[in-house]
Amino acid sequence: MQNDELDEALSADGRDLGQISINNMTNRDPEALGYGNCAFAPKCIYIADIGDNRQHRREVRIELIPEPSLNTRRVSVAKTIFVTYPGGAINSEAMLVRPSDGAIIIIEKRDNDDLASPARVFWIGPQTGRSRQTRVVARQVATIATKDSEGRQAGPFTDAAYSKSGTDFYLRDYRRIYHATGLVGRGEEVALAPIPSPAMMIGEAIALNADGSRLLLSSEGRHAPIATIILNNSATRQDSH
Repeated sequence: MQNDELDEALSADGRDLGQISINNMTNRDPEALGYGNCAFAPKCIYIADIGDNRQHRREVRIELIPEPSLNTRRVSVAKTIFVTYPGGAINSEAMLVRPSDGAIIIIEKRDNDDLASPARVFWIGPQTGRSRQTRVVARQVATIATKDSEGRQAGPFTDAAYSKSGTDFYLRDYRRIYHATGLVGRGEEVALAPIPSPAMMIGEAIALNADGSRLLLSSEGRHAPIATIILNNSATRQDSH
């Protein structure tokens, strides 16, 4: 979990496993976390300051830290990626880091009064170099369906997580969880199939556990619950903590 200049490690049942301070972090308002390959360690945590409600920021940023162990209490930012978008600023809270190579996907957060327009999906290539800073222009590669497979309005989207295979992903808005499928990169519309999930106020977090068998969900605010969705081929089971 990310909280300004601290990363906080939590167990799946909500136990506090410790805080990690982050040196030289310049993120102003981190909205999303990702996990994937990088040039500085076997795995890095990607911390995304991509929120822009007023859509006036010239660039947003993603900062990488090497994955710390649980007994680490301080780390430093290894790389900062400055991101701009073709056509100007967008607002986003959802980022994906592809497990196989560290490619980054950013999903637009449409306002409630603009949900009839499909949210755009932007792609940033794998960051394989060891430079401490880089500037990139994200490329639009797809859009997200405005309605799910049951005909209900979807969005605004607040978080996302890749599946274990990295070929599809899970997406959430304030109310629902979706399995998202589509050929991101070929300009196709990503289809959304709702997944049964517990009701949450202002649902803003989703993550996949290490073996890919469970989704972990949470919401905004103090004392937010952590819920678990057990994934399988035919059904899902819900647990909450």
